[in-house]
Amino acid sequence: MYFLQKNYLCTQFSKDILQKEMQRLLLRTVLGVVTLMAVVCARAEALTITLTEAGTLPTRIPDSEKLTIRELKVVGQLNGTDMLFLREMAGRNFNSRKTHGLLTHLDLGEAQIVSGGTAYVAYYAGETRVECRTVADVWPEWVFSGCDSLEQVVMPASVTAIGDYSFRGCNLLQKVVVPASVSRIGAGAFDGCFHLTDIQLPQALTELGSYAFRDCQQLEQVTLGNQLKRIGAETFCRCRNLRQAALPVGIQSIGERAFSGCEQLAEISLPMFVLTIGEGAFRGCKSIAAVTIPLVTNAIGTGAFADCASLQSITVAEGNANYQSIGGALYSADATELLCCPGGTSGSFAVAGGVTTIGRLAFEGCTSLTTAVLPEGLTTIGESAFQLSAIESLLLPSSVTTIGDGAFWGCHNLRQIDLPAAVSSIGSETFADCQNLQRIGVSEANAQYSAQSGVLFNKDCNKLVCYPCGRKGPYAIPEGVVAIGDAAFEYCEVLQSIAMPASLARIGEGAFYMTKCDRIVSLATTPPFVADYAFEFDTDEMNIYVPEASVYDYLDAKGWDAFYVFNYHGLSADELQQEYLSGIESPVVRSAHLGSTYDLGGRRLDGTAKAGRIYIKGGNKYIR
Repeated sequence: MYFLQKNYLCTQFSKDILQKEMQRLLLRTVLGVVTLMAVVCARAEALTITLTEAGTLPTRIPDSEKLTIRELKVVGQLNGTDMLFLREMAGRNFNSRKTHGLLTHLDLGEAQIVSGGTAYVAYYAGETRVECRTVADVWPEWVFSGCDSLEQVVMPASVTAIGDYSFRGCNLLQKVVVPASVSRIGAGAFDGCFHLTDIQLPQALTELGSYAFRDCQQLEQVTLGNQLKRIGAETFCRCRNLRQAALPVGIQSIGERAFSGCEQLAEISLPMFVLTIGEGAFRGCKSIAAVTIPLVTNAIGTGAFADCASLQSITVAEGNANYQSIGGALYSADATELLCCPGGTSGSFAVAGGVTTIGRLAFEGCTSLTTAVLPEGLTTIGESAFQLSAIESLLLPSSVTTIGDGAFWGCHNLRQIDLPAAVSSIGSETFADCQNLQRIGVSEANAQYSAQSGVLFNKDCNKLVCYPCGRKGPYAIPEGVVAIGDAAFEYCEVLQSIAMPASLARIGEGAFYMTKCDRIVSLATTPPFVADYAFEFDTDEMNIYVPEASVYDYLDAKGWDAFYVFNYHGLSADELQQEYLSGIESPVVRSAHLGSTYDLGGRRLDGTAKAGRIYIKGGNKYIR
């Protein structure tokens, strides 16, 4: 009992000592952390430096401190030598390699950019190496490109222009103070500044470069000065949170894709002097409800208002000599071409009589449209005309002769379509990714095309043009077909398996792009030519059945060599024929049969008629 009690007291005493030691250790740790934080804070405090001579900033800050400073104000003249030093502090060196610089806040409001000093950054324009140097009173081009530590910058009051790509890729940049004297913002100046929210553009601005604010996804509003005449290509492209863009009365030109992808932009007022609206200028602006085209507008690019899901009407000012509005849709002045059906149109839409052409992207993104009534006399359906629309049924007039590339691409609700006798030209990817398309029909009188079991062929049936995406496999291509057309099976996600005839010689570009297929049977003894991207999908689990004497030819042939080598099966002629005619109806995965003997030409020597598999050992190919 005494032993137990003594042991307990000793144990308790040890615990008390341990507890006190732990407290002391904790106290030392806390004091150490506090001391460290004090040192860090001391280094992180805003630092102000006044320069008496340009190019001397590197002599005022020790190299040991350069990369630890977070806030800096510089007064005085700055040249290229100083800008390189600042660039390194902000996270990038002369060759755009990342440094450990932590500079977040830079105030140059009382500084001045002057010419001279060393080059501050180098980049390549094609194969030409360009070294950038400062120009007096111009915010330098590329100067902070890729500096992803910067959060706020105040520019010198004397700056008159902002160079190209000067803040490109500054991911954390939130605020930039631009002086009132700036009249030009260069191309890509703020491209990819995802967090930029606070910037006031000066009234003196006369030039706004292409891509200037592209991908500034947190920018919510912008007001442009009245002296600005032109907005460049993709200037505000993909500014997804841009809600308000006040365009000055003097704007004459809006560039290609200038506001494309500005999904929150709910209202846009086009000034009366706008002459040109570029291709895709407002494409994908899903919140815009109405647009009015000014009187003087003489050029509207393709798809300028495509994929605007909330757009209910497009109005054209009375007297415009180039365009007119019928039923809220945009037409050419003579009403022979439909240019844009408002994306918010629901139910059925009747194209005006007299129209001969459905323009490119005319119905793109009409996600509530189920039916389009097309007039007799229509001859041309343009490229991507109905792309990504919700159209379910469509009767093509007998007058239609041409259907452009991707005309019905991504029309997931379209179930069948019949091509009239007059159709003589069908573009590539016309019915690609139509996930519910079960059947393509062709008039027997058509001189260019035919259909077999709902699959589109040329008239001679020796080229497969398009397989309906919604038809669940397996599918055997008829004997006599020598070519599979470009993108013929593109996005066929329920195909399962495909059997190719002995006659097949060519598989077109992108023919099976993004197709889901677990098995291919090819009767051709010579591997068909495979164009680029023809088998652009996961091939690791694909089983390939080919003539047993042709296995090595397939393994070495362009395109076929992309398949996983273990999945090749060399079959006899009888076995292949069985796979082609009946086995394709119920796909099975054949296993390897060990013990069979083959020569290096892939011929079975033991007389058996069982499938073999290729394997690689020591860099050589074998068949088991």
